[in-house]
Amino acid sequence: MQSKIPLNSSTTLFPGGTLSDWNKRGSNCLESPKVPYGPMNFYCQKVIIDYADFDNVIYGWLDNLADLNTDSDYIRQRIADYLTDFYSIGLTGFRLDAAKHMKAVDITNILAKFKHNIGGQLPENFFSWLEIISGNEVDVLFGEDGEYSYAGGMDKTLKSLWFSDDDIVKVKIWWSSYPKNYNVDNGHIDPRRKVIQNDVHDIKYADFRGLVDGGKGCILNEGCEVDKHRNFEIKLFEAPYDIKDNLNEAPIRMILSSFNTKYNGLRLKGLPDGNSDCFKSCKSDCDKCKARSIPEFPAYLEDGKAYSGTGFTRVHRDEKIISAMQKWLLFILANYLF
Repeated sequence: MQSKIPLNSSTTLFPGGTLSDWNKRGSNCLESPKVPYGPMNFYCQKVIIDYADFDNVIYGWLDNLADLNTDSDYIRQRIADYLTDFYSIGLTGFRLDAAKHMKAVDITNILAKFKHNIGGQLPENFFSWLEIISGNEVDVLFGEDGEYSYAGGMDKTLKSLWFSDDDIVKVKIWWSSYPKNYNVDNGHIDPRRKVIQNDVHDIKYADFRGLVDGGKGCILNEGCEVDKHRNFEIKLFEAPYDIKDNLNEAPIRMILSSFNTKYNGLRLKGLPDGNSDCFKSCKSDCDKCKARSIPEFPAYLEDGKAYSGTGFTRVHRDEKIISAMQKWLLFILANYLF
């Protein structure tokens, strides 16, 4: 069982430790009575304005979330203890959200402390994977060395912290360069650490459409036909782009059932939870609101169908995609058994 966890944004790190708690105590006072953090445990508040400036990416506040000082050994230990609590209730791994907003060396030290907490050895079935949406900074993020490198740099740090080669493979990365440029790392990372998928929720917004440039993917609400999108999902399992060893490379492959944000001819950023339905909740300026309104669409429907055209895409319920996934898993099983 896995859990999605943002590590360095403290507004979601501990139950009750919210920005509203701190604001009640003064807008410049970064303290919460419910967690053992004070003003010195955070980076100074600054807006992220330049993703080519790594200091800005690491030390800036993402979407105004109070940013924990992960240079601090105390903070690293607190986060490791937090992961250990989850492990103690049965989780066998973690998806670490927005990982590139922490230095790779910070994450490796947190994982080392977590490993120490559970007895000095990672379980056989453990894995973590880091959400890293790469852009023009790929040469640094996936370079051969450096504290910002999640490839060669992270490998070296993990080895210095007594991680075995098998343990390092368990620290995986969502490879956002797939399908556009799977080999963007120039061989600096073990391909068994790569997690691949075709879609990402952010890809529905203009800033991320470049991830599928080059004819290797398409966006459903950008005019992509269902059959074309389905074929990209099938290819993910049958013959992924630029993968030479379909048995061992990118052993974790994901399909994303996301919300189709195009509604009434508009691309919207509201949530389909009922709270963005202006026809129910609008009290002023309703004409403008209703033009952007999204009705409630339940994420789970017992009889929900894939590619229904509205609401959630539910590609995980498409029979042809399921068949391709099953054949790939049987291919792996057959090779390991025989």
